[in-house]
Amino acid sequence: MMSDFVDDSTDTTPLPPSDRLSILDVNNASAWPRYKEGSIFESTVIEVSKSIEVADEMARTSALSVMATACQGLVDIEFPNGKQVPTSLMTLTIAKGGERKSAVDSWFSQPLLDFQIQKERDAESQESANTRLYKNWRIKERALENSLDKAFRGKSDDLEIKNIENQLLLLKSQEPCPPRDIKVYYEDATPGALAQILYKKLPIACLASSDAGDLLNGPTFRDQSLFNSLWTGSSFSVDRSSTPSFTLHQPRLTVLLMLQPVAIEKFLKKKGYEAHGNGFLSRFLVVKPKEMAGKRTGDMPPVPDEIKSKFYARANELISRSVDLFEKQEKRYTLKLSSKAKNTWKEKFDLIEKQMSKGDIYYHEQEHASKLMDNISRIAGVIHTFEGYEGDVTSETIEYAYRLGRKYSQQYLDNVSPEPEVVKLTNLLVQDIQKLATLNYDGFMFKKSLIQQRGAGMLRDTDSRQMAFDMLEQLGHLRCPSHHGGEYEFKMKVWTTFEPEIRNGEEYTISELPLWEQHELKSPVGSGRYIPTLIVPEKYAKNH
Repeated sequence: MMSDFVDDSTDTTPLPPSDRLSILDVNNASAWPRYKEGSIFESTVIEVSKSIEVADEMARTSALSVMATACQGLVDIEFPNGKQVPTSLMTLTIAKGGERKSAVDSWFSQPLLDFQIQKERDAESQESANTRLYKNWRIKERALENSLDKAFRGKSDDLEIKNIENQLLLLKSQEPCPPRDIKVYYEDATPGALAQILYKKLPIACLASSDAGDLLNGPTFRDQSLFNSLWTGSSFSVDRSSTPSFTLHQPRLTVLLMLQPVAIEKFLKKKGYEAHGNGFLSRFLVVKPKEMAGKRTGDMPPVPDEIKSKFYARANELISRSVDLFEKQEKRYTLKLSSKAKNTWKEKFDLIEKQMSKGDIYYHEQEHASKLMDNISRIAGVIHTFEGYEGDVTSETIEYAYRLGRKYSQQYLDNVSPEPEVVKLTNLLVQDIQKLATLNYDGFMFKKSLIQQRGAGMLRDTDSRQMAFDMLEQLGHLRCPSHHGGEYEFKMKVWTTFEPEIRNGEEYTISELPLWEQHELKSPVGSGRYIPTLIVPEKYAKNH
């Protein structure tokens, strides 16, 4: 079976597969994982990002959101343990003004708007026919009501009265209904209005905004628990004091928010504690795309007609099928994983679970980590459905969704999550080492007691100090004392042969250290071993 990954490597070095993959990842550490060449998803993302001149990850996120909107009414996806979850997604893109958020949103949302416009036209063309049908129905209803009135006044027998009543009941069940107001794309709505819309109109929708600062900080997201329930996709009651209460039955809502950094900073300052505590933010796929303003060439080729028509047609087809399925009151299809995919899913789940342990990357973000495999599964289900694959979801699709999900997770930790204590401590430790330790030809040497006695106040605590030491070792910048009289050895470039346990800038970001992507792997002449070499940024040059 063809892999879902695109391998652009020209590396012919004879290395074991695991080592070779590691080197490929290092050489392309900042790139977002790409899907299968020639797929609708990947082709569209590439062409739109070139045409609008935006970062790949911005186009990729908008594409996924529209794909999820189209698929969420048709399919759910099943975990290996039998649990089923929706294929809805909640995405949050953080980008400054001038990064063309509106242009990307406009391009990808067009098939949803086209679908709505067509539904409005259909409703208009049917209006006169529906009006005529209703008038005829009312004439029949009045005639039966008059017959029933005469039967009562004329003291007809019970059998005749019962017969007329049965005819009325049957007619009532045949009352012509006005065509449903079909709308799937919303740009603003209060929590109460959104719930009413999903209840009265269609329980399949996308809430989207390319300038969502006011939306996120305004009344729309005042009731975060409502969005938590909508993301879960199970039925729940909406209780209102001034209007009748109602039950939303398995609604499906995809959320696509694009906003400026100042807006998310305002939200985090005002509501961040609540939003982290109740799991609201943990449900989002977060991305802060690389900035393109000032780097564009002006060469903006239009998206090829073939690529555009394929994406638009597929989105329109799937959302149409979603609405038809709902109107026919049929059940959504449940996507299952292949046997190999179940094993892959379990491996990824176990890894994330392990990384919630103390001192590991998700120890301070367990709420986010606990939802990560859920989002990864949703991504896999969306891609599988949108691409039109038959049968069970494959392990290759799960692998890609995992890599993409972990990239979003990294962005979440860097841009939305409060700075973990271990990051603060490790930055302080690096500062103290550079200030207090002995500089040698390749770094610093020091004894642990130096930090204990003269280091920052937070590092005087034994557990805190050990946490920072452990992190520096896992990052590959610190070696335990095995010689030199029990002294530690620290340097800016990593010590490891291939890669550290934790890559700086991917799981955690320690600002006092160079990012892992600023290293390159080089093989000394005559050696089969690859040694990480730091491409020295000016900030770190003096300590290299």
